Amino acid sequence: MAIKIDVSFSNGRAIDKCGNIWMPTGSPTINNEKIKWNAESYKGIPGTNFHTDDPINYDIGTGDYTLEAWVYSLSNNQNAGIIQLSQYVGGLTTDQSRSICLCGRYNWFGNGYFEKDVDTGSWRHYAIVRHSCILYAFVDGKIIYKTANNLDLSNLKYAVIGNYYNNGYSWNVYIDSIRVANHATYIKEFTPKKFSDNKWLYIAEDRKVYNT
Repeated sequence: MAIKIDVSFSNGRAIDKCGNIWMPTGSPTINNEKIKWNAESYKGIPGTNFHTDDPINYDIGTGDYTLEAWVYSLSNNQNAGIIQLSQYVGGLTTDQSRSICLCGRYNWFGNGYFEKDVDTGSWRHYAIVRHSCILYAFVDGKIIYKTANNLDLSNLKYAVIGNYYNNGYSWNVYIDSIRVANHATYIKEFTPKKFSDNKWLYIAEDRKVYNT
C-alpha cells in the first residue's frame, strides 16, 4: 500500500503528514525556479538545513531501509549531504558509526562508506538500500556498490536535509523527491521514476513508503 504525503510550512518550519516538524537552520530555500521538474525543489545553501529536534516516526533496527532522492548538482564531485539520519538531536553528526547519509561524493552507512562520482547538468537519481543484510548503492538505477551489512541502527531517530557532518557540507544542488522508507524499495537495477506531483519530502511510516 502506498500513501502520498504532503508537506506544509508554518513559521519557516516544514511539517509532514506524519507530524514530524522540520526546523530550519539559516534560511533554507524551497524553489520553483526554471531548473525544477516538480513544482518545488530544495536548494542547498551553505549553513542551512531542515532538521528534526524531536524523534521522527521511523525505525530501522537491523531491518531493511531506503534513502533516495533526485538531485541536480551545480558542482562536480562535491562532498556534501542530501539527508543524514543519526541518533543525535538535529540529525548532524561526525560519528559515522551511528549514522547513515545519502550524499554527494562520500556516502555513509553506519560502519562503512563508499564514494561515487557526481556530474552536473542533469537530474540524477541516487539511492542507498539495505535488503536482507545486503547494502546496495544505486545511481540512476544502476548498482554501483554492494556489501554485506547488518548493523543495528535502532537509535537513528533524527534527520537533517541539505547538509551532513557539521552543517559545513551543504551541496550546491537542487534536491527533489527525498524519500526515506523502512523497507527496501529497490533490490535490483531499475529505471528511476520522476514523480509527477509537487511533494519534495516523503517519510515512511509503518513500513509504507509514500509514493505518487
